[in-house]
Amino acid sequence: MTSQPRSAAPPRKVFVLMLENRAFDHMLGFAEITGTDAVTGTTTAVEGLVGVRGANTDPETGEVVVTSAPADVLVDRADGDPAHEFADVVEQLCGHGAAYDPSAGYPAVDNSGFVASYRARGSARPRNIMRCFAPEQLPVLTTLAREFAVCDRWFSSMPGPTWPNRLFVHAASSGGLDDSPSEWDTASRYLFDGYHFDNGTVFDRLDANGIDWEVVAGDEFPRFSRCGG
Repeated sequence: MTSQPRSAAPPRKVFVLMLENRAFDHMLGFAEITGTDAVTGTTTAVEGLVGVRGANTDPETGEVVVTSAPADVLVDRADGDPAHEFADVVEQLCGHGAAYDPSAGYPAVDNSGFVASYRARGSARPRNIMRCFAPEQLPVLTTLAREFAVCDRWFSSMPGPTWPNRLFVHAASSGGLDDSPSEWDTASRYLFDGYHFDNGTVFDRLDANGIDWEVVAGDEFPRFSRCGG
C-alpha cells in the first residue's frame, strides 16, 4: 500500500515586516550569496559587487570612487543623511545634473550620480556614499538571506523617498505622491484626512473577504487609508 503525500497545511498567519529602505548592494552586495535555481536546480549567485565593482566620479575633484566595504554603521553628522527625494534619486540613478522629463521619461540609468548627489547635499565626505556593509557587519540579515529567498533584482515601485513606497505596499499606488510631504498644510491633509485610493487598499480587500488583519507596530500616523474611493 502506498501512502499519499500529505499536503502542506495552509498558512494561518502572514507577517509583513517593513524596514527602512536600503539598496541591495548596500546591504548584501559583498555577501557572495549562492543558491539553487528553483526551476533548473543549477547553482546560482546573487548579482552583487564582488568582481563587478561600481564606480562614480566626483564632479568637483574628478576622483573616481569605487564601491567598497565596510560601511559606517552610523552616518556621521558631518556627512548627513543622503538625499532621497524624487529629483535626488533621478540624479543618483542617471548621473550628475540628470533630471526627469515627463514627456520623455527617465534618462539612461547607469547609477553614476550618487557621489555627485551626496556632495550637493553638503556631505563632508561624499565618497562615503559608495561604501557598503561587509557580511560580518550584518550577521543576522546575511544569514537569513543565505538560508531563505532573497531578491537581488527587486526595484522600488517609485524611485524616491519613504512615503510613496510605503503607500505602494498598502495600495499598489502612491496616490500621486512622489516626494515626502513637507509643508504643514500638505502634511495635515495627508495625516488627518488620509489617503484615498480609487482601487482601495490591501486592508479593504482583506475586510471584503472576512480576513482579520492588524497593524501591530508603527508610528502614530499609519500611512494608509481604509477608504476605498
